[in-house]
Amino acid sequence: MSNRGLAIVSWLIILGMLFLVTRSSRKLLLGSLHTLADLLFQPAFRLILCYQIIILSVLSWIIIQNCLSWWILKDYLLVFLTSIVTFLGTSRLTNFWNALSSSFGFGEFFKFILGNYTFSYWIEMLLVFFFTVFVFVTVAIQYSGKHEYRELNKVSNNLTMLIGFLLIILFSWQLIAKWQLELHLVYWINFFIAPVTWTVNLPLIILTIPLFEYDNIDQLCVFKVTSRNLIEQVLVFLVMRIKFNRLRFQKLENNIIETHQGGVLNRRMIIILCDETSADKAKKIEMYYKLMFAGGSVYKKNKKVIPIRVECRKESNRELLIPPYECSQLKEEYKMKNF
Repeated sequence: MSNRGLAIVSWLIILGMLFLVTRSSRKLLLGSLHTLADLLFQPAFRLILCYQIIILSVLSWIIIQNCLSWWILKDYLLVFLTSIVTFLGTSRLTNFWNALSSSFGFGEFFKFILGNYTFSYWIEMLLVFFFTVFVFVTVAIQYSGKHEYRELNKVSNNLTMLIGFLLIILFSWQLIAKWQLELHLVYWINFFIAPVTWTVNLPLIILTIPLFEYDNIDQLCVFKVTSRNLIEQVLVFLVMRIKFNRLRFQKLENNIIETHQGGVLNRRMIIILCDETSADKAKKIEMYYKLMFAGGSVYKKNKKVIPIRVECRKESNRELLIPPYECSQLKEEYKMKNF
């Protein structure tokens, strides 16, 4: 671990010890651990944990076979916890490709160079403390909204630009001075950790949307869900999306007058169709919503959901055009009768 990493860990240990001094802080920590333990009993989180154990096992085998540093596991977990975890649940495949490409960008390259050249341990301790305080003060100034802080905000921005410029000069010089070290592939391993982390977690990102959707739906069903049940539901959903992918290109939106979303967890969709819509096309539109092909703008807060009930109704009299779809094995209190 670099001196900067040691300095950050040292400050975290100091803050952790100060945090545990008061009784209320200890109770808060115990409550957080209890919440985390409850999450681990949820099928969706168990599947994510199993996937990460597999990835870490493969990485460990690669490290042993190639005599690499075990700190690679630390860097992988750091990227996973700070980037991938926040990405899960709100992810879309297009966002994934943007995140993957940005992991090769100048910002990541500069962070890599910045991480490779450090000062002595005590200087790093001072720098970590200074930059942490500086960032907190800058954020507080920007979000305070007070007029008298406007000039102070300008000074803070100029100082940030100056520090960044000096760091670029310093580390560019270090980059040139140690060019022989940079010719070795081992030197660049850490640079590829972020894109590799995003890539190996692509299956997890693809599975996450239906995974959490069905995890929520299964709470409304009469049976007790297991990890196996959950993964079966997700795989069937993905296979159905592939099978009916052609629906995305049939311009079904032209038959839709309006949509309404409500019910339990906003999972009831009422789709008003023009009177000329055939029963066959209504069935396709029902499948279109069941498989989440509809654009995000038709959902509340642009958040797509897998519905537990879909009703296709005529525009003129609001009568059902086809029998409604309803998720099977719902608990009695969650079943919705026809109107």
